[in-house]
Amino acid sequence: MFDIMYKLAYKKDVRYNNNNMIYMEGKMKTVFELCKPRESVFVDTTRDDVLNLRNLIENNIDIDKFFDENFMTKGMEILLTTAFKRFKGESETGVIKLTQAMGGGKTHNMLALALLAKNKEWRRKILGKEFDNIGDIKVIAFSGRESDAPYGIWGSLAEQLGKKEVFKDLYTPLKAPGEKAWISLLQGEKTLILFDELPPYLENAKSITVGNSDLCQVTVTALSNLFSALGTEQLSNVCLVFSDLKATYESGSQMLQSSFEEAIEKDVKPVAAVPKPDPKPSATKYVTGQFGIKPPLSKVAEHKKPYSTSTQADEEMEEFVIPEISEGDAVKHKSFGDGIVTKLDKAGKHIRVKFAVGEKLFLFPDAFKQGYLKL
Repeated sequence: MFDIMYKLAYKKDVRYNNNNMIYMEGKMKTVFELCKPRESVFVDTTRDDVLNLRNLIENNIDIDKFFDENFMTKGMEILLTTAFKRFKGESETGVIKLTQAMGGGKTHNMLALALLAKNKEWRRKILGKEFDNIGDIKVIAFSGRESDAPYGIWGSLAEQLGKKEVFKDLYTPLKAPGEKAWISLLQGEKTLILFDELPPYLENAKSITVGNSDLCQVTVTALSNLFSALGTEQLSNVCLVFSDLKATYESGSQMLQSSFEEAIEKDVKPVAAVPKPDPKPSATKYVTGQFGIKPPLSKVAEHKKPYSTSTQADEEMEEFVIPEISEGDAVKHKSFGDGIVTKLDKAGKHIRVKFAVGEKLFLFPDAFKQGYLKL
């Protein structure tokens, strides 16, 4: 390790004295000599540092340039293998959530996955021959920055698939597609769905009135139904990846988390992405986004776990007391307001609460521990 570091820093080789102590011969190199930015960095018109899903939808990303200027980190490797194993029929993970702060590389990872899904040649270059026989994969995407999408998220996805008419009865006024409607739209073909920056979309959607509700509530219901549909056999060849911006858009993130929790009705449990196989595959997986720039010697990057493993976190876990809940108890949700517990399953893992906007399903006691619900 030290040999490599010093050889990088010095023009001449590393030497050892009789006591095996390291000393150097020659002149130390400057930072400018060691770090050589690519030429495109100095081109004012280059905007490759802000690629987003709109570039993907409009098909204006140079795939050769994209992969030539980047490398696969551990977090990206987990994302790619998880998604392609789904398409290969070797994984039940149908929903992948990328969690990291803004600027953490979630969009970049999504773009890498989408480009490999669409391009078999580059897929082999990056991942080898393991996923050669997957066949064609359709890629559809939605960016939360498209706050003026006239037919909602579901209309945008249907349009990209060339099946806009499937949801024709759900556009005026906007209605949330049910589980059967999502299955009708997506079944039969391998499809990758990408959702980026949904929290800001949901924040803005709260200001748009739809009937007696608002676009945020309608969208949350639509997403919940989609997540649930992805756990069915008919959509076992569909994979959805979405990102979260919890620290930046707290309220929108909570709405997204609520729809995510409601999809757990079939005992689907989210798990942390770790660099080892899942002993029990689940329909939902958390993956931390990562982004890297090519290092001079090796392609090694750290994988940051989405959950803390510190002593402080363990102490907080020990201090949490599971509340005693019964049907009929009053609770309060950060976003949905006051509600009444209508059902607590026998295993004590799920709790159903009725709010003014309708019934919602939550993990128990996770929803209380994470602060979404309070007595």
